[in-house]
Amino acid sequence: MIFNHKNVDNNISFQFGDLILPRSPSTKYLGIIFDSKLTFNEKFKKIKFIGDSTINQLTRINRCSYGLNIVGAKNLIVSVLFSRVLYGSIIWFNQKNQQKFVQLLNVLQNKATRVVLGLFKTTPVKILERECPFNPIIPFAIKQIHSYYIKRLTFPSTHPMKALINQELNYV
Repeated sequence: MIFNHKNVDNNISFQFGDLILPRSPSTKYLGIIFDSKLTFNEKFKKIKFIGDSTINQLTRINRCSYGLNIVGAKNLIVSVLFSRVLYGSIIWFNQKNQQKFVQLLNVLQNKATRVVLGLFKTTPVKILERECPFNPIIPFAIKQIHSYYIKRLTFPSTHPMKALINQELNYV
């Protein structure tokens, strides 16, 4: 994979002996999907799929006639859904991608609130936001990211991550 903001010839391939490898449009590294322009579109699709499938699984566990109480369902949502959806958010939840990920995370939070409270799909979002039994996912993600950056800002100035973090914090 080649990471570059400029247009690069898509026909570039790599040769290792007799093996020819074509350039890949995206690659997965430690569970985070990178594309060549670092737009994280593939990761966005993956988060949407993971969030929807997790909510569907948790819906089966938490039925109105049987299942968990509100506290148990809330803890399950926070521990399972939030951790699955926010994995790697330190990398992909940046200034350029913030708007599309905020919209997706809000949709997933509304679905999760419906699961925990047993509300209908037609329940207005204002009611969901007011009655949500857990902390909103966006401030949770931002707190996680800020905590990471604060820890990393104490790196010595010679550390290679220090320049990248300063660049992201100064991005306007």
